[in-house]
Amino acid sequence: MGSRFVITEKNEDGEATRMKARWCLQGHLDPDVLDKVKSGSCQSPTLSQLGRMLLFQLIVSHKWTMALGDIKGAFMEAGPLADKYKPLYARLPAGGIPGVSADAIIEVLGNVYGQNDAPHNWYVVFDQAVRDAGFVRSRFDPCLYYTRENGKLTGVLGAHVDDTATGGTGATHNKAIAFLKQRFPYRKWRIGNGDFCGSIYNQCPKTFEITMSQSTYAESLKPISMSRTRQNQKEAAATDGEVGTLRAVNGAVNWLAGQSRPDLSIQVSKSQQCFPRPTVQDLHNANLMIRRARQHADCEVTFRYIPPDKLTTCTHTDAAYANATEHKTQAGNLIGFTHVKLNDGFEAN
Repeated sequence: MGSRFVITEKNEDGEATRMKARWCLQGHLDPDVLDKVKSGSCQSPTLSQLGRMLLFQLIVSHKWTMALGDIKGAFMEAGPLADKYKPLYARLPAGGIPGVSADAIIEVLGNVYGQNDAPHNWYVVFDQAVRDAGFVRSRFDPCLYYTRENGKLTGVLGAHVDDTATGGTGATHNKAIAFLKQRFPYRKWRIGNGDFCGSIYNQCPKTFEITMSQSTYAESLKPISMSRTRQNQKEAAATDGEVGTLRAVNGAVNWLAGQSRPDLSIQVSKSQQCFPRPTVQDLHNANLMIRRARQHADCEVTFRYIPPDKLTTCTHTDAAYANATEHKTQAGNLIGFTHVKLNDGFEAN
């Protein structure tokens, strides 16, 4: 297989900028890729959006302290390569490795970033370790786990690849967390604030309420570049390059809308509907969408304190008649956690 170095620039928590290089295999060149696909080992679960929201609401409702962890080199903790896929060799990355002959090859003995089955192998190892620690896996989400004592919920943990978020109390939960911290090399273990799945979370030490923000991500979105002459050609078809850029913009904003910015959902939905034949007007509309995302980049989602025994859900739904492509009707819905007193007609968080 081929290999390469992926170099990224890191600047976290006001620390000095550092360069990070990760050695990755080119998975599309794996000679066993078809066998891995057929066996199901090229897929692995990640924490769902609904599971993640439930995780943080439970932490707030139980007034637990939030802890965010990041496991270093997670895939390399996934054990040795399966015997049926041995031997496996990789070429040196571009530029080579200091002190190693340019015509050398590398024997791959374990799980490395870029391998098609590495995420699956990592999930299997982590899932087993979490359950060995004392957590019980949720039947609702394969990446959500609970601890209980005498039938009472005492802790919760969510995992998204190498990122974990947790909160809890009591001997069972504390023992389980200590087991995981000893079992895996956590690079970070932040109490009360930090990043998780591309969002920044902050917990108030007094109310235990948590805010979620994606301001940095929103501010990083770039509009589609067009000359003034091009902007005036509203009905002209988008070029292949512009189509590719629009797809990227839609993907970026769609992820933001689904995570923390429901105010962008209509614009991104309508932008997606312009395919397969977008026009310059559609590019202009996408730029307005990015402008809105950046203008309100400081928008936050807040997880309010609602006592566990009073916690319920509500759904808001609406449809705008014939507002979509070809006069189709578009609908949307919001699911929210709330206090049961809403059922009796009272205002509630």
